Amino acid sequence: MPGTRAVRCLAAGPIALELAAPPALVPHVDALLAGVEIAPSPTRLHLTLELSLISASRADRPRQPRFHPAADGALVDRSVAWDARLTLSPGHAHAAFALRDLSEFGPRGERFTALWVAGALRVALAMTAPVIGGLLLHGAALADPAGRGHAFVGKSGAGKTTMRGRLPGWRLLADDAALVLPDDRGGWSIAGTPIPGRERLPRSTHAHPLAALVFLEPRAPSLGLTAISQADALASLLGRILYFAPPDPLVLDSAAALVDAVPAHRLASSLEHDLAPALSPALVEAP
Repeated sequence: MPGTRAVRCLAAGPIALELAAPPALVPHVDALLAGVEIAPSPTRLHLTLELSLISASRADRPRQPRFHPAADGALVDRSVAWDARLTLSPGHAHAAFALRDLSEFGPRGERFTALWVAGALRVALAMTAPVIGGLLLHGAALADPAGRGHAFVGKSGAGKTTMRGRLPGWRLLADDAALVLPDDRGGWSIAGTPIPGRERLPRSTHAHPLAALVFLEPRAPSLGLTAISQADALASLLGRILYFAPPDPLVLDSAAALVDAVPAHRLASSLEHDLAPALSPALVEAP
């Protein structure tokens, strides 16, 4: 890579990530990584994310990222934010995102650029996680006092970010995007990612054994935790997987394997409810 680029080396669970950016994007990269505890684990995939800048264009482009196969087997995307190219090989992935240069728009352009840098990381992890059997979930990840991980999954506004304050003694791994993947024990693990939520809470990329999937039902009049079937869990999960390409059998197979291996519950609550009485017997003390 060109010598003028800054390189940041980090990880998300077993994904070793090398992020390279030109000087104009380095402040955004460093702000993105602030508050992240990097806890490398044995590497199963090396991901290189290369950021660059290109002239802004007024051409009509899709607003949302949606990758499509190129003639050479790579995945390509051309959206309002970037031109992107993703190439995959066993154990390695390379993601090149050329972001629109919005410097002429001043502070407003800087705000959009920060969002796009975070978006490039989110998309790169989402597209490469299935290569090793994993998924990137739109959800919060917390570790209970026994060290077991829990995925709290729901729509925006469902209360994912507030879980940290509602579960004293639990450790926040991620408040917006969590990586789940099969582990060597025959079960699944969950790890935080550097991707921040709106409040940019501390995150940890350390992997924990995944004990439960918890689907959030917000603004409920009464507190309740209910076990749900694999079919219901799969239906709920599919809408919370981050993936930016047409449906892929790898993604569907991983989702089915996840709900087959990990207990799933639906948590009905409001922000006024004390969650510990509901969660402790059903989740923390479960075998």
